[in-house]
Amino acid sequence: MSYSNIGILTSGGDCSGLNSVIRSALIRANVLGYELIGFRRGLQGIVHNDIVKLNYNEVDNALWQSGSILLSNTKQIVKDDKSAYTPDELCKEIEKSCDAYNIKGIIFIGGNGSIRCISKLFEVKPDLPIVVVPKTIDNDVANTDFSVGFFTSIETVSNAISNIRSTAISHERTIVVEVMGRDAGYIAMYAGVTSGADAILVPEFKYDNEKLLEHVKMAHKQRGYCIVVVAESVESESCKNQDVQIGDGFSRTRYSRIGEYFANFFKQNNLDSRSVVIGHTQRGGTTSIMDRILASAFGYEAVNNVVQCNFRIMLSYSKGCIIGRNITDVAKCVSRRLDQNDMCVQIAKNLNIYIGDYCITA
Repeated sequence: MSYSNIGILTSGGDCSGLNSVIRSALIRANVLGYELIGFRRGLQGIVHNDIVKLNYNEVDNALWQSGSILLSNTKQIVKDDKSAYTPDELCKEIEKSCDAYNIKGIIFIGGNGSIRCISKLFEVKPDLPIVVVPKTIDNDVANTDFSVGFFTSIETVSNAISNIRSTAISHERTIVVEVMGRDAGYIAMYAGVTSGADAILVPEFKYDNEKLLEHVKMAHKQRGYCIVVVAESVESESCKNQDVQIGDGFSRTRYSRIGEYFANFFKQNNLDSRSVVIGHTQRGGTTSIMDRILASAFGYEAVNNVVQCNFRIMLSYSKGCIIGRNITDVAKCVSRRLDQNDMCVQIAKNLNIYIGDYCITA
């Protein structure tokens, strides 16, 4: 069969760089004689035949534009009777869409949750024509050095912390900045180092309240203020995260407002302190140069692999190169965590930033 189209979709939480992948894939597909078909709202677009044939006008400004022009979805795919689609049923929907729209293969842009979903589909249908591109602001997708969206996120957070610094200086305060980081501390560590934080707390490292307090007081003694960056998933003995059911077959983690906890802790120890939650601004912002480069490379190579029928892979950025990794191998360890040997961790130690002690095997 002669195919004329390539499919593409975005799944899971949004981030910067998604549109950059789509733009790159469109340009490469057109050069090779293919049209690019976008499925809106992730796998929902496949199930509900919600498609758009992409053209250059739609992606003209996509290189630096956040979010997804195809929209995304984090909810379970359900049928009219509210029951969830099984992996077997989703595989059949994918095959049906490929036949209906003359699609050679689908580029699936997603994070570790989406990758787990795709790996289950491959267990049912090993020859699904899918190539996965990793994206996440948390940088916690295993088997790739960096994922699309991470660089913009840490740039956004670093700039926000730099803006907060003037208030900390003016009022001689300790400001605790709470940032995203569901299971991994990459955002906190990288943004903290690049914004000159005095202390950085991440879920992979065990901290000691008294040592932290001593470090914060030393910063005040040296220059009159302090910046503490903490990942949202960090816990204390009296401040725990909770998994809650949200009604669509999934659970979500309800975080404990750890930033507020530490601000109160410092206040109790006679330090004027405030907490700031950066929030969803971390998912937006003008796409950074590094994310544009990474996303463009992923989009280009994703199309090349589809055309060459190299399916059942996740593309990976490793030591400056884009390579394909078998999705079965990837699925054995989808998520990763910050490692004590990470270059940014070593920089933090060398710059006398308090980060606690490494305690979790990534």
